[in-house]
Amino acid sequence: MKPASDVLKTLPNLPAEQVDDPRAKVATDETARIVNMLFEELKAIFPAWRQAWPNDAAEKRAKRTWVKGFVRAGVMTVEQLRYGIEACRQLDTDFAPSIGKFVKLCVPTAVDLGMPDDEAAWREVERNCANPGRHRWSHEAVRLAGSSVGWFRLRCSSIPEETLRKRFDHAYFQLRRRLAVGLPLEEPLQGIEDQSGQLTPEQADRRAEQAVQHLMRSQGLDKLTGEQARLQLLKQMRIRGGEEE
Repeated sequence: MKPASDVLKTLPNLPAEQVDDPRAKVATDETARIVNMLFEELKAIFPAWRQAWPNDAAEKRAKRTWVKGFVRAGVMTVEQLRYGIEACRQLDTDFAPSIGKFVKLCVPTAVDLGMPDDEAAWREVERNCANPGRHRWSHEAVRLAGSSVGWFRLRCSSIPEETLRKRFDHAYFQLRRRLAVGLPLEEPLQGIEDQSGQLTPEQADRRAEQAVQHLMRSQGLDKLTGEQARLQLLKQMRIRGGEEE
């Protein structure tokens, strides 16, 4: 598979207005065709897909849920969908993924982006949390994720290691998403469920998605109408006049 970091640089993002424009939220024949194509690909990959979508009614409900899931997760490029499909081909299962799992598959892995994998990044943070300023980090994202959890917590906290690891993984995933869509790396907002007023994971994710939208506006992509956005999407999917090329 071509490295995602190379592929994502070659294709334009979907305009942010495709999400914000009410006209773009109305199901059209073109939108339905794209979603149908995606589901046909998934059916071809996973022979036990009927476990997820046992009948036409269940499949229609799933398609609506998946479109909402893409918007919620900030899946904004055609290449992200293609990357998710290619990642599905590598799964050792006959069963179709949930929307949550597929969305994660649409985000390039840490290794694809030139970052250490999750386990290696966590071990590096564990080994160097006592003197983070003196360590030469393998990637800035590793340092930022560790800093987001808190160096003191990593050294001295009574918080279980499993909880700290979950917080680290959440922060590292946010950084991976930012890098995948071309946003600059910065310390992510942690979702610690306490009374200190910090964000929950869901709130932190929404903040990250808002940053993606801001980047797209800064690139002038929000000047397209919802209809123009759909036409651009169809062009990238190589559909002309209702037919595949």
